[in-house]
Formats: sequence, structure tokens, C-alpha cells
Amino acid sequence: MSIEQADVLLVGTGPAGSAFLRAFRRVNSRARVVAVERDPHPRDKVCGDALTFLSLPLVQQLFPEASIVPSSSFTRVYRFYIDGTRYIEGSDGQLDVVPRRDLDASLWGTAVRDGV
Repeated sequence: MSIEQADVLLVGTGPAGSAFLRAFRRVNSRARVVAVERDPHPRDKVCGDALTFLSLPLVQQLFPEASIVPSSSFTRVYRFYIDGTRYIEGSDGQLDVVPRRDLDASLWGTAVRDGV
């Protein structure tokens, strides 16, 4: 299918794009969707492995068939750099580690099975 024939054009097929598609498909399963992505799957992303422990149940609710298993690594203390000098840090929760390659492959695989 070409872009001109699509009802929806999705740019970006990472976790947010995959989640959008899953939610959209629940409302409109007949829409013709074309997705474009800069990088092929599976891919790695430096900032992409940390998920809050609260996010995993939400991801599993939206993608019940996806096999997303945190690694044995986790941290309660974290620091996210914004621009190399500024950062956000905390020790208010737990960050599970799910390799981004595995997360993307699992979530995007559901979109492909949904006919995207």
C-alpha cells in the first residue's frame, strides 16, 4: 500500500507509535495504516532501557500478547541527562531494565500482526 492510499500515516514505530497504533486499532480496525521509520527494527537506543515499575503493567495491559520481561537489573536511584549539563535525578522509585531491542521488537511485532 502506498502512502497516498493510507487513511493514517504513522511516523515513528517505537513504543509511543506502537501504543498509538494499538489504541487506534481498537477504535478503528478497518483503517489503512502505513508506518514509516528511520531505523530498522530491532535497534538499540541508549536512553531506552529504563522503564518505571509502574509502566510495565500499563504496557502489558495494552499489549497482553507481548512478552516483555524485565532483566534482573534495576535501580532505585537514577539520573537522566537532558543536554549534557542539566539532569533530573531521583530515588523515589524503581526503574526496571528492559533492553530496547526486545521492547521495540515485541511491541512493533504486535502492530505488524495487526496489519500495519
